[in-house]
Amino acid sequence: MNVLKRILLFIGTLILGYFGGLLCGFIILLFGDYIGRSGTTGTEYFGYWNPRHTWFEAKVYGGPLGVFVCPIGYFVFLRHVNFLKALWVTLFGTILGGCIGALSGAPTAVVTGCVGFFTACSIAARK
Repeated sequence: MNVLKRILLFIGTLILGYFGGLLCGFIILLFGDYIGRSGTTGTEYFGYWNPRHTWFEAKVYGGPLGVFVCPIGYFVFLRHVNFLKALWVTLFGTILGGCIGALSGAPTAVVTGCVGFFTACSIAARK
C-alpha cells in the first residue's frame, strides 16, 4: 500500500505541477508582456499585451517546467506540510520570483521563477 500511495502522490504532483506551472507561467509572462519584456520582435514597448501569445508560451514553458520542479519540491521539502499552505506559498514565491526576473527578460524569469519556487518550498517546510 505504501508503494501505491507514493505512486499516486507522484502522479498527483505531476498533474498539480503542470497546472500550477501553467498558471504561474501565464501570470509571469503577462507581466513580462505588459512591461515590454516579452522578447518577441516588434513588441518591446510598454503596455503590449497579447494573451493568446502568452497562453501558448505558458503551455510550452510553464507547464512542462512545473511537471519537472513540482515533484522535486514536494518530495524534498513539502511532504509534511499542509497542502493549502504549500500551494499558496509556492504559487506566491514562483510568481514573485518570476516577475522579478521578468524585469530583465524572459529567460531570466524562468530561472528566478524556479529559485522563487524552491525558496518558497524551503520557507514552507521550516514553519
